[in-house]
Amino acid sequence: MDDKFLSEQEFADYYNIGYGLNKVSPEMADLIVNTKTRSPQLDALKAGIEISREPEREKDYLPEWLKEDWFKEDSRGITQSLHKSIEPDKE
Repeated sequence: MDDKFLSEQEFADYYNIGYGLNKVSPEMADLIVNTKTRSPQLDALKAGIEISREPEREKDYLPEWLKEDWFKEDSRGITQSLHKSIEPDKE
């Protein structure tokens, strides 16, 4: 096998290790991301680390109305809102 390329399975393995490493030890992941050495294994690790950080970035970009708790109690209560919607229209 050529050292310049990884098989798809090897890339997926290193990618998953990088993804998990960022969740378990972000400090170690930072060290790996900041290395200047290039290799197929490190590139796969860095790709997994970067993708695992994206959900954290997305939280910062959400508008305020999406950050609110959607399951908090409504002042009307569920029975009042359901009662209104299930009554048939009177003609």
